[in-house]
Amino acid sequence: MLLVGGGISRHVIVPRSIFATPIFHATNGRRQSFKVSTSVLSCTLSTTTEDNNKGKQPSSSSSSQQPQKIPTLAKAAVGVALSAGLMQFSFLSADVIGEKMMALQGFEGGKSPLSGIPVAILVGMAVKNSPMFSSLISSKDLTAGINFCKDSVLKVGIVCVGAKLSAFDIFTVGAAGLPAALITVGLGMTVIPRIGRAFGLPEKMSTLIASGTSICGVTAITAISPIIKATQRDTSFAVANVVAFGTISMLLTPFIAHALLPTSEQIGVFLGLSVHDTSQVIGSALSYKEMYNDEVAFQTALVTKLSRNLSLIGVIPMLTYLHVKSEQQQQQKKNIVADLSLTTTTPPPRFRISNVRKYIPSFVVGFAGMALFRTVGDLTVSDLGAAYGLMDPALWNESISFIGSDLGSHYLLGTAMAAVGLSTSLSALKGVGWRPFAVGLTGSLFVSGTGASLAFLLPVVGLV
Repeated sequence: MLLVGGGISRHVIVPRSIFATPIFHATNGRRQSFKVSTSVLSCTLSTTTEDNNKGKQPSSSSSSQQPQKIPTLAKAAVGVALSAGLMQFSFLSADVIGEKMMALQGFEGGKSPLSGIPVAILVGMAVKNSPMFSSLISSKDLTAGINFCKDSVLKVGIVCVGAKLSAFDIFTVGAAGLPAALITVGLGMTVIPRIGRAFGLPEKMSTLIASGTSICGVTAITAISPIIKATQRDTSFAVANVVAFGTISMLLTPFIAHALLPTSEQIGVFLGLSVHDTSQVIGSALSYKEMYNDEVAFQTALVTKLSRNLSLIGVIPMLTYLHVKSEQQQQQKKNIVADLSLTTTTPPPRFRISNVRKYIPSFVVGFAGMALFRTVGDLTVSDLGAAYGLMDPALWNESISFIGSDLGSHYLLGTAMAAVGLSTSLSALKGVGWRPFAVGLTGSLFVSGTGASLAFLLPVVGLV
């Protein structure tokens, strides 16, 4: 198309099919002609404005885009720094509160049984919903960094936590709690979601409560939440349940175990099965050890809890598969309601060995790989006197402790959970009310009852 007039020359090539005849338009008594090209595939526009281009310098697209990357990186760094700062404050607060809890029970100088991870969520929520900071946190300036912490930092933290798990410990200390742990996890993951459905809870919230109560507390919730695409509200309520009822179990189970169970092995299995979070199990077992001078019960409780944690490697792929299957079935129902052809729907996936990789997220592979790395290292320490023939036992234990406990559980997962809190508005928690806590209480009692029953049966089946 050729336009002449006003110092502007434009040439537009458009498909023949658009215009069948020449088009003329008169403006201010001047005749302008539009010439239509016969090309069907090309469409170009070139514009030259003599008056407007005077004194202007050409600018490249790369130079105009480059300055935009700097503020983006700065925004991400600010969000990460805020999440990390709240994490550190939360862990310091948890240590102080936990030490006072132990002091109330008569134990001075013991390790805090309270994890800083749930405290980080609560502190993040407090900052997010405070009148002073709410508008700042909601701005786009911090969103990039907070989202980065909830996603990438969380997944790297889960991988690092794998260093805390060693199958070698199960077989060296004793495997009495392994079958009991698998039964407890299986029943909990089956029954508690049904309880949540009976109370009218969202399915994903019920799944998170079940995983936190049955497997390994907050760690299980943080690992499973991105897999099933749970909301911040679902995650927050699940964590609140683990903190509340796990803490109550931690305080009560040492006395219940001593009153009901006759042997140290049975007591250790009961403690390892009944309390939710790993730090809470350690606190409960440590309390029992200090009160009754029972090292066997303490070690058995830790190994039983480790067995529960290891089940996470198998639970995550299965939940991923079930989540994908549920989404596809829901989409199929929507298509049927919309009177769409059934041939356009995707059939539910079938669980085949060839499809296993599809349902195992990369960070779960990393988590299992890190646990395997820890296990092999422990085996080589036992056989060769050095981890992989290179690291002496003291250095190996120190390195593994840093990766799993300090870097993974403390810094990375703590920062990610602070970011979750910073993303959770109290308005999103409305409308659910008491029902999540009723499900959490019922699930906690069910898991504790299952643990006690299995502990009673251990002598019967000859495991102790």
